Amino acid sequence: MEALEFSPWIFMTASFFGGIVFGLIWEIFRILRRAFVHRGIFVLFEDVAYFIIIAFLYYFLCFAFANGNFRWYSFLCTAIGVVIYLLTLGKLLTKLSNCIILLLGKVYAYTYAFVKFVVLLCLRPFIYAFKLISKPIRAFSPVFRSLRKK
Repeated sequence: MEALEFSPWIFMTASFFGGIVFGLIWEIFRILRRAFVHRGIFVLFEDVAYFIIIAFLYYFLCFAFANGNFRWYSFLCTAIGVVIYLLTLGKLLTKLSNCIILLLGKVYAYTYAFVKFVVLLCLRPFIYAFKLISKPIRAFSPVFRSLRKK
């Protein structure tokens, strides 16, 4: 089997589109920050998680397209991809983020209601059995109370 030949142009193009993907991942983190307002240490954890994800993806990008070599033009193309994303599609998604947050809230509410309904439906026989058993036990509760006082 023949090894694929390294092509700088393919690597530059992949780096550019990788930068766009990195910008999109940042946009997801930004939408989550708007949806769930938090400060301090939680923002730090989000930033660290973002940079760990990006480092892993960039490392994979370099391994897949440049045989594990890091090139200066790859960093440049990735940065250009991020900047172009943030200045074009990123601005549009920022404006649409409120709609996205509302949509995610509705999806969450409907999912929560459905899961609650299914759980209660599954628990209904047990609840009915518990109520059926607890009625005779309540009838004997005065007897048990009087025994406890003695």
